[in-house]
Amino acid sequence: MADLIGRAHLGRAADGEGIVAAYEKWGVTLTTHVEGEYSYGVYDATARTLAAGQDALGVRKIFHGKSEGATWVTSDRRFLCARFPHLRPSIDPEVLGEYFS
Repeated sequence: MADLIGRAHLGRAADGEGIVAAYEKWGVTLTTHVEGEYSYGVYDATARTLAAGQDALGVRKIFHGKSEGATWVTSDRRFLCARFPHLRPSIDPEVLGEYFS
């Protein structure tokens, strides 16, 4: 992140500012350029697109889905429990198999 901040001329920017600068420079491919622990969600109101991602190791988790006609992205599981109490955690067997392979 420090390398990106130096190139983006942000000085000692907060992590969020570094992610925004990376998104502005590389778009959704920022995850191939930025190292460290992070998750992000960026909504582009002009293009009406939502981009979300996390670090390659998945240290900073990101949760996403659709419910009640809305798309949501969060890094806080407690938000999900509070906002969508009807949701139940589940494990995708396909993803689990990839995780252990």
